[in-house]
Amino acid sequence: MAGWIHIRGEPSGHYRPKATKEDEEWPPKFWRLILETDSQPKVEAAFADARRFGRIRLVNCAAEDIKSTTPLIENGPDPVIDKDIFTAEWLEAKILSKKVPIKGFLLNQSMISGIGNWVSDEVLYNAKLHPEQYTNTFSSEMIKQLHKSILYVCQTAVDLLGDSSKFPDEWLFNHRGVKSKAAITLPNGAKMIYLTVASRSSCVVPSVQKMVVEFPAEVKKEDLNGGEDAESEKEIKPKARASNKRKAGVVEDEEVVKAEEEKLVKDESKGKAKKAKSTPKAKVGKVKIKRALSED
Repeated sequence: MAGWIHIRGEPSGHYRPKATKEDEEWPPKFWRLILETDSQPKVEAAFADARRFGRIRLVNCAAEDIKSTTPLIENGPDPVIDKDIFTAEWLEAKILSKKVPIKGFLLNQSMISGIGNWVSDEVLYNAKLHPEQYTNTFSSEMIKQLHKSILYVCQTAVDLLGDSSKFPDEWLFNHRGVKSKAAITLPNGAKMIYLTVASRSSCVVPSVQKMVVEFPAEVKKEDLNGGEDAESEKEIKPKARASNKRKAGVVEDEEVVKAEEEKLVKDESKGKAKKAKSTPKAKVGKVKIKRALSED
């Protein structure tokens, strides 16, 4: 979505298959940066970005230290290359320490690296989990299944070099490009819908992905109690009525002032219209003060 690295003589990203030709265009269209090695044979790489959303950062460190250097050190483990860190136990500890929808957790690169929008949808569908379910409501078994699904989807996509034409037929990826207000029927007969979760458009299959717990227990309790107990509600209602009474009084005062203003305007000549308009304003305060005293 924000640019691509092209290596001269090598095929580009498989999600947009393009035959490699000896006389291919070089540098590629919309290139922003070109790098060349001083080795023989020479290797050329170019960064192309039509929308200019991408950024390049040059880091001066040894290759083996790249992941422990900013900015990669701020990222979470990669499910494909960091399997020794990305364990089911590690994932459970991270998930239960948060209180956010699981879709938002998966998209957070500081938690797990490399899971974007479509990957998170595929993972949750494979794990039969709803994207809106809160992380602190997950059982150990649910997290273990989520861990397996993350490994399966990420490893499969990498093994296929991102060539979407080779993705399994049952994956949502093969159908998510068709956006419709109505539900989309998958080959297995299930309906797929779109929801907005974590500010992203999300594919969900309601018949498969069900929330075991709709909301955390604390939220449910607040919702049932309305955020206030019965005694608090009794105290609030009289205040609301008093406020309405005061508002009625103000409306009444305004009607009196308006009537007086109209009368004064009629009596005064056009040359004194300005004075006529200012006079009622002065009376507004008197009328209000008089009414306040009478109420006291």
